[in-house]
Amino acid sequence: MRGRAVDAADTQVQRFVGPFEGGFHLKFTCFMPFPCLQSTKRDVGISPKAHRMKDANFDVPFIPLHAAQCPRPPLAFAGYILEDPSAPSVEEVTAVAEGDIEEVEGNEGEEQETFYRPETFLTVRCNETNGFFTESRFKSLGAGIPDGGAENEEDEAIMCVDGAFEAIQTACRRPCVPISMFFESLTLDVKRYVVTTSETYHSVKVGISCAPGYQPISGVSPDATTCLNGTWTLFSVRCEPICDPFHQAMMKSDPKLFGALSLFGEFIQPYVLLGNTEATTPGSRLAVTCNEGFVPIFQSVMDFEFLECVGGTWTERTIECESE
Repeated sequence: MRGRAVDAADTQVQRFVGPFEGGFHLKFTCFMPFPCLQSTKRDVGISPKAHRMKDANFDVPFIPLHAAQCPRPPLAFAGYILEDPSAPSVEEVTAVAEGDIEEVEGNEGEEQETFYRPETFLTVRCNETNGFFTESRFKSLGAGIPDGGAENEEDEAIMCVDGAFEAIQTACRRPCVPISMFFESLTLDVKRYVVTTSETYHSVKVGISCAPGYQPISGVSPDATTCLNGTWTLFSVRCEPICDPFHQAMMKSDPKLFGALSLFGEFIQPYVLLGNTEATTPGSRLAVTCNEGFVPIFQSVMDFEFLECVGGTWTERTIECESE
């Protein structure tokens, strides 16, 4: 029979199925969470009773049992508060019945397993003190609704059914920090990016793309990040400012690259450019080397170098070429 163990009276842990000789003793003990109705000990659910075999029958009937009781649900993290039980716990009822009210009061705040009878309800609320909210509650607070619209939210109640409380359906989650703070934690300049929303509630997905005047140097634009219980997911796109077209920028800062007239009116072209002279993308590079009939002077480390678009500016030329 469910909930009963049959042990030898001498406390040996064995199960007997009969036949039994006259005078043989059996001890019946209720297993938790099936406590006995007729308790002989203060601890609910540990109520042994010994019965003697007499005239081929036991002298008392089997011990009647309660339906399965429910332990208070363990919470994996401090996001929930379970309170306002619709009925006292088994421990409280037992203590009061036996006059141990002081023991119940003395156990408040102590961590101990607590059982409730079937059809007992517990109210489920988010632990807002620790920063956990439902999505609707958090949005209401952000919108400036008085008291966050708490009067319009109905608290969930879970019931003790067949040895376990019903699963909690309320989603209590932490919001994330503002997206600008997230960018700062990654040492990124938020001005280089465009985000689709400033919302920070759990599960919100924020699109991220490069702002006008910026282009990605890694990752793909647009990208996205999602708030998951107080933490933003990482994204890969990195945006850098674009440069002026190479030809336009060099005509202002280094026109010698494109040749010049000598004192005798002869056009001289000391340098050769290899690459797209209209490039603007961050990371773009053009090679510079000496033209035929010209050689790098002794200060030049190499006979060619790369000019690159970095941080919105083309790097400066260091190679110097002169006629042979």
